[in-house]
Amino acid sequence: MVLVKDVRIVGVGYIVVRMIGKITGSYIGGRIANSPKTVQKYLGFTLIPQAGVAIGLAMVAETTLPPPFGTKVRTIILAAKVVYELIRPLMAKMAICKADEANKTCSCQDELQEQSSYSNV
Repeated sequence: MVLVKDVRIVGVGYIVVRMIGKITGSYIGGRIANSPKTVQKYLGFTLIPQAGVAIGLAMVAETTLPPPFGTKVRTIILAAKVVYELIRPLMAKMAICKADEANKTCSCQDELQEQSSYSNV
């Protein structure tokens, strides 16, 4: 439990900075590649949950760095992956809806209204 307290601030910072980096990087890359505006604006949100390489590097860091630091790095990266997996469906749906790529017969607003009507029952 002490380990979790030690890495909490760094972990939150890692999550926030990584999200900002993915969104900003995909926007800049989209502009350089002259991609459509929807790709420039929303691609970063779909890239947030992608962390496979980071997990592999976390395992390498754990074995390479001295004992307290390697474990902390692994804990931060794996905890961030859990957060990304929890927000993945929301981010994907938001990006698809904002890019206006959702099925035209069932918009995201219709689904949100339908869900709220179920919760009122």
